[in-house]
Amino acid sequence: MKNNTCKQELIQGTSLSNEIYVVEKVIGIGGFGITYLASNKKLKNYYAIKEFFINGYCIRNSQAKDVILQGINEDIYQKYRKKFFEEAKTLSILNHPNIVKVIDVFYENNTSYIVMPFIEGQTLQCLVDKYGKLNYETSVNYIAQICDAVAYIHQKDILHRDIKPDNIIITPENNAILIDFGSAREFIQDKTQNHTSILTQGYAPLEQYSTISKKGSYSDIYAVGATFYFALTGQKPMDATSRTIDKMSSPKQLIPNIPENADLAIMKAMQLKSENRYQNVQDFVNDIMENNISENHHNLQKGIEKVVIIGRSADNDIVINDLKVSRHHLQIIQDETGNFYLADFGSTNGTFVNGKKISGEINLFPNDVIKIGETILPWNSYFSQNIKKEEIYSQNIRNETYLNTGKMPKSYQRLAIVVLFFCIVPLGIFLTLPDAIKAYKIKDLYLKGDIKAAQALSKRIRNGIIWSIISAVMFWVIIILYFFNQII
Repeated sequence: MKNNTCKQELIQGTSLSNEIYVVEKVIGIGGFGITYLASNKKLKNYYAIKEFFINGYCIRNSQAKDVILQGINEDIYQKYRKKFFEEAKTLSILNHPNIVKVIDVFYENNTSYIVMPFIEGQTLQCLVDKYGKLNYETSVNYIAQICDAVAYIHQKDILHRDIKPDNIIITPENNAILIDFGSAREFIQDKTQNHTSILTQGYAPLEQYSTISKKGSYSDIYAVGATFYFALTGQKPMDATSRTIDKMSSPKQLIPNIPENADLAIMKAMQLKSENRYQNVQDFVNDIMENNISENHHNLQKGIEKVVIIGRSADNDIVINDLKVSRHHLQIIQDETGNFYLADFGSTNGTFVNGKKISGEINLFPNDVIKIGETILPWNSYFSQNIKKEEIYSQNIRNETYLNTGKMPKSYQRLAIVVLFFCIVPLGIFLTLPDAIKAYKIKDLYLKGDIKAAQALSKRIRNGIIWSIISAVMFWVIIILYFFNQII
């Protein structure tokens, strides 16, 4: 007999783990667990606590917190509870900004609990359900972040096995976080393994329908491609088993303005035969990120009033000579209504607006402060009323190197070089040379018995040598900084 799990969760105010955590509300119910929002009153922090609770086979007396089994053998229950603990073990060894972390694990109420930080935001599934399909720039940003997380777990020989929009949380800062490692298993690439068949139709490849099959990184890549398909089209992909009979529409057939290369990349990732898919995540990322830069360069043709592309490479509209700035770092867009937007191209060191790291596309406001690398961008000047994009070049903006935060003006930098080179270096020589010439007299002074004079002269020569070394070091530092373009 099945039971309605909505009546089986812990009530608000329930204490857990020796009253460390207090249940606030239920935030999710799945087939193998209930997730609660919980607080720690002492630390004033919020957490997501996942309780092992098998839907339909566990009940809870309304007067007690203990989980009671119904219609399931104790051994089977403990077997699945052990797998629940394995999820915690898997997560505990992972440390990646796009993967949820495990803080605590404990046993209580005849079941187990995993404590994780509460991530504010909503799932990708909820985002698309609420607002409809996402544009290409937004989608590719989220997928690129998830690919980074997937590449990381694959390096540790772990398959997620359940990547889907419901298992990706999008934060208010547009960070994509991969959650729910309950199906994760260690794997050996292309080896036949016996894994429990756990899957989500539409996102699982054919090999996941078999408990004994060859699995590899390409299995998760299928799910990533399917998730990208959903984000771009707003439609769940066709189930892999159904695709053996019927043909699935490509993303571009559903949404014609999707870039062709992105369309091809998704369909390759979702090939039914694993050998025809991408064999590592980075190859997939390279293709979709190439689309992103290419597509953003063509946004001028799509009703946008003005676009300024910024980065370290000489082919940008604004060239920032800063080693912490990516070759193509970001773009700032002004639309026909006068609104401004900023889109990061998935840069290495990120883009910060008002001190917060952003990703994807966000709205910009006149007083917003943008920082990339060590450089603060005077972005408002790029969109002055009377300046068109073509005229930016004549105003020497295209090749201007903006001053790095905290560095002195260039005129002072050059003055500092003159002082260092023409004052300190000669000073070292001046202090050293006269005494160095007299070095031969030390022996004579010792022979005459004038030990104090000999020691004083020896000390002056030693100090002079130290000055010479300091002068030489400073000279080479100036030369190195000059050639690496950090001062000039």
